[in-house]
Amino acid sequence: MAIPGNIADATSRRSVRPSRLWYWVAGGLLAGGAVCIVLAAAGFISVDRQVAGFQRVPVPGQAEVTLARPGGYILYIEQPGHCCSVNIGSGDSGQSPPFPSWSMRVLMRPAGGGAPVAISTWHGAREVYDLAGHRGQTAMSFAVGKAGRYTLRAGGATPDAIADLAVGRDIGRGTLVPLVMLLAGVLVLTPGGITVGAIAFFRRRGARRGPLAAPGFVPPMPPTLAPGGWQPPPSPGSWQPPAPPQPGEWPPPPAGE
Repeated sequence: MAIPGNIADATSRRSVRPSRLWYWVAGGLLAGGAVCIVLAAAGFISVDRQVAGFQRVPVPGQAEVTLARPGGYILYIEQPGHCCSVNIGSGDSGQSPPFPSWSMRVLMRPAGGGAPVAISTWHGAREVYDLAGHRGQTAMSFAVGKAGRYTLRAGGATPDAIADLAVGRDIGRGTLVPLVMLLAGVLVLTPGGITVGAIAFFRRRGARRGPLAAPGFVPPMPPTLAPGGWQPPPSPGSWQPPAPPQPGEWPPPPAGE
């Protein structure tokens, strides 16, 4: 049976919820997650290059190091490593340091002569890394008032596994931002985009399949008019049987009978 035109038009005009706009929201979340992951990877690569660029002095031994800018620096104690991990923590939390207990004699002074540079044991959050073929941890810190060349000497190290004394800037700041972006991309934006997209997809599919009326319902058709105009049907009880014919009203029998 054909459905009247007004009902078909209502079906075609029926809006499907939720709107397609939520697909754009899901796509934006996924794109944001991908950008965060890419930027986090770039940040970790930058930290890896920073560690690779540390100036190193063999232990025991001495060497000249060039400090390009005045300010604070960190001395890291290292041993050969692999790849790839970074941990910023304190106490016994996080990644196990390569040297939980250590000692060393260190002397640093300007290459052209002068007073030794004050060096102190590191008291901040412990930084442990395994990057660029070096596994190390924060050990000491110092500050210089002017850039230049300095002679760094190290000896009497315990344990003997300490192979190098590396000089460089703090890697903690360069690690924090990529870590936050990685967590945001992996744990927040990407799952959020997948969830929003899935909810929008299944709800829209359910809305398209939803019935317009109850199952089996056929809309009533309008009455059809007779050529002479529509006449109402007789009411119940108004029909009467025809009266029987009276004598003499029967038709004559056919001829030959």
